[in-house]
Amino acid sequence: MYEKVFFILMFTSMPFSVETKLRQIDFRYTETNTLRLFLDFVHDSQGNFGYEFYYNNRSQLPEYLSNKLDHWGFYNNINAGVLPSDYNAYYNMRDSVDFQYLSLGILNKIKYPTGGYTELVYEPHEYRK
Repeated sequence: MYEKVFFILMFTSMPFSVETKLRQIDFRYTETNTLRLFLDFVHDSQGNFGYEFYYNNRSQLPEYLSNKLDHWGFYNNINAGVLPSDYNAYYNMRDSVDFQYLSLGILNKIKYPTGGYTELVYEPHEYRK
């Protein structure tokens, strides 16, 4: 895994004045061996706030562009090895949703600067033709 840090600088922009740095916002990402970026942390360089992001078993995701996705774009561990030109076979392979795999790598908790947090709960889509 690789860790990346990006930042945004904020300056004053008053006419006829010297620009002054107001604050710097840092974004810390982790890039996994599956070539996906996960935002781990956002914080103010002055320590005024910090948000933390937690994900569900992100290391268990397959290789990027592995073609093991359901109709909605979530991982389902079924290799849709048919050509997209065979629409019916391709559609039926991607139709299957498996919650065990669907939940891998998705955001499951956001921790706020106040110490509070939100836990996210997901459920699969349902639809009919």
